[in-house]
Amino acid sequence: MVNTGVQTRVHTGVNTMTKKIWALGMLLGLLTLGAGTASAQFGQMTGQVTGEDGKPWPNGIISIDREDIKGHYEVKTNKDGKFFHAGLPLGKFSVTVMKDGKPLFKQGNITTRMNEPATVNVNLREERARTEAQAAGVTVTEQAGGKLSEEQMAAIEKAASDRAESIKKRQELNKNFGGAMDALKAAKIAAESKTPCVEIYAESTGTNTAQGAVSGSLDKCRVIASQKYDEAIPQFEAAAAVDATQHVIFAQLGEAWGGKATLTRDSAQKKEFYTKSIDNYKKAIAIKADDASYHNNYGLALANMGMAAEAQAELTQAASLDPVNAGQYFFNLGAVLVNKGAMKEASDAFTKSTQTTPPFVEGYYQMGVTLIGMATIDPKTGAMIPAPGTQEALEKYVAAAPTGPNVAGAKALLESLATTVTTQVGGKPAPAKK
Repeated sequence: MVNTGVQTRVHTGVNTMTKKIWALGMLLGLLTLGAGTASAQFGQMTGQVTGEDGKPWPNGIISIDREDIKGHYEVKTNKDGKFFHAGLPLGKFSVTVMKDGKPLFKQGNITTRMNEPATVNVNLREERARTEAQAAGVTVTEQAGGKLSEEQMAAIEKAASDRAESIKKRQELNKNFGGAMDALKAAKIAAESKTPCVEIYAESTGTNTAQGAVSGSLDKCRVIASQKYDEAIPQFEAAAAVDATQHVIFAQLGEAWGGKATLTRDSAQKKEFYTKSIDNYKKAIAIKADDASYHNNYGLALANMGMAAEAQAELTQAASLDPVNAGQYFFNLGAVLVNKGAMKEASDAFTKSTQTTPPFVEGYYQMGVTLIGMATIDPKTGAMIPAPGTQEALEKYVAAAPTGPNVAGAKALLESLATTVTTQVGGKPAPAKK
């Protein structure tokens, strides 16, 4: 019995030990399997960043962000521009190269796998070149591996440099042109003695326009106008220096010099300023010959220089380019010629303003007034003899514009003419002058 008991205990102990060993083996197997499963759930990412100078980009921040769910990781590049990040979940990521908290480059749709690291190599010079090529509208064909050749990058960089220079010039042009236009607008208001200028002057001097200050303020307005023209002209010239192909700049220069000419009482200065006005209108027309307003303004400047024939040719050209406003152009010419004392030429211009389609109605009145100024005196009777067409012009104005701004004046002139005609034809002749 003793022997049997011993054998039984030994057998039982062996079985127990066997069970323990088996259980331990199973546990170790499970741990091994568990460790293998846990390792398979993570991936790695590696890459290298090359700077815009073609050298490795050290100490750069690489921002790694999950695209499918929230997750953010960061790593720095080493002295060789390389980076490595282990322990990344399996999934899709975007990689952003950061500098001073701002993104320089971003690439998405990068997938981590358990078998091998995801590789992201970034050449900042090439990426900048691609961006600049797109902005400049340059199409490039990449080489194998998505690389750009040195020749391609050089061409793109040159295009980007030219584009940047063009943008800089455009900004400078807009700044100068905008400032010049503001000054020109102020000059026109002051030159025409508009209410704002009078009120501003009266307020600044503490005077009361109702107490006779208007006359002085109008003189001050002329001074202000001249100063504003002096502000506008150099800014227009600076804009023209940036881009000499902009016809509108030269047209505005012509207007500014012409406006300045109207303000001066010095005949030499007036001639100088009108000459500069004419020169700039010529430049504008050389660039854009089909602009009727340029020919109109050029013609008026010529008329102010006493060049009536040349002025009429330009106004005729303006009328042919813009038939709808042809009457206005001829009327403008007539007004300038009246101011120059060229009454016959002015009368012809006003006549042409009424012969357009549609006719410029105010031309009838000004034609009548101009013809009255051309009336002659009968040496025998001393009576005034109106120039042919005077009465007809005024009658046409009254008929065409019964509520026009000059209708009262036209009727008064017609009454005066009726008295003159009666005296000449059926009444008692006026006594001859002794």
